[in-house]
Amino acid sequence: MPMSERSKDEVRKLARTGGINSGKTRRKQKALKEIFKTLLDEEVTDNKGNKKTVKEVGAIKIVQEYLKGDFKAFELVRDMIGEKPADKVIVAEVAKALALVLLMSCLVLVP
Repeated sequence: MPMSERSKDEVRKLARTGGINSGKTRRKQKALKEIFKTLLDEEVTDNKGNKKTVKEVGAIKIVQEYLKGDFKAFELVRDMIGEKPADKVIVAEVAKALALVLLMSCLVLVP
């Protein structure tokens, strides 16, 4: 039944239940994120005795796959270093729009 056909009390009760469940889900996701952050910062020792974090080992593995020609690894590396083409286009468009707004505001202020 659509919400528009329900009583105010029923809508309120459903919204409250949804909010409670949403909060539980957010807390679980936050806990999982913290677990991953902790694990990625753990130090491991490679077979040569060098200490690296799990994060560093992962980055090395991704670059190794990239060097083997894995296009997904290339995209991941490119995106991680901030050279994703779509992001650059969006930033350039925002910069142009801001420049235009500033120019227009200067023109309005001059009598």
